[in-house]
Amino acid sequence: MKQNRHPNWPVVEVGVGDAIAYCRWRTRARTDAKIVRLPTSSEWQKLMNTRSLRFPWGKASLKNGEDAQVNWSGALIGHPSPVGALEAHPTGLFDLFGNIWEWGIETRVTARAKHRRFAVFGGSFSMNLIHFSGAETPWTNPPADFEVHGESTIGFRTLLTDYDVRISSVDFSRSASIEGEDGNTAEA
Repeated sequence: MKQNRHPNWPVVEVGVGDAIAYCRWRTRARTDAKIVRLPTSSEWQKLMNTRSLRFPWGKASLKNGEDAQVNWSGALIGHPSPVGALEAHPTGLFDLFGNIWEWGIETRVTARAKHRRFAVFGGSFSMNLIHFSGAETPWTNPPADFEVHGESTIGFRTLLTDYDVRISSVDFSRSASIEGEDGNTAEA
């Protein structure tokens, strides 16, 4: 198993429900009242606008093979790489683009109007990122079954914040509960 050989290997094949459950578990384990949660599409866009970059991954065009700055299809790696194996994004974060898609909370009005609460951000090792410009951020709404079962190119990143984001039945707080199909509420 790859995760055992390298502790910084990204976790993949995770549905959004499992990612939310992980965030709730980590939040309950904290003693400082901070919230662990998935990022929103608004936060991703704000992060991308914090630097004036020619491309979402940095100032230079994408390179191929061993010179690649991110794990994308042109890097020819063909699978996820350990977090931090390639150079950091100009914000200091690793793997914002390429490597794996990351679950997030959809806050763009046009996408939410289609009843999608979740999106994935950043692209993956199997994606051709070359057509993205500085004004575009790779994100998409994956097929609905990926929300449940995940996919080999999708994982997640968490944020540590002072505030919660509640969208519909999604809540990352210590008091989060889940309403079952039978109408009964259970602690998450």
